Amino acid sequence: MSKSRRFLIEYDIYVPSASQTADVKIAEKLLAVRQRLVDYFGGLTDTRLRNEGLWKVGAVTVRDEVVVWRALSDKGEAGDELMREVKQVLERLLAQDVILIVRREVEVLE
Repeated sequence: MSKSRRFLIEYDIYVPSASQTADVKIAEKLLAVRQRLVDYFGGLTDTRLRNEGLWKVGAVTVRDEVVVWRALSDKGEAGDELMREVKQVLERLLAQDVILIVRREVEVLE
């Protein structure tokens, strides 16, 4: 007997953390962005394990600690639109050229 399959979209947002810790206003704005995601998607996983990101910029390797925010969505394209907006907000707020957001379709076991 086959059951119907249920798929959701999973988003991983890679947020640089070392650059934000010194500025209380930036930290408060980050919390507001995170709360917006919680309100919209109904939840969020904030992974605070020690993750180190290394990026090559010209001849220099840049290191930063990274926090991963993970959200699951059943909102389809509307979720994608919000993520594009959040990406732009985080890039401006954290003065980053690129904030990485990974999107994947996941199947929920029932």
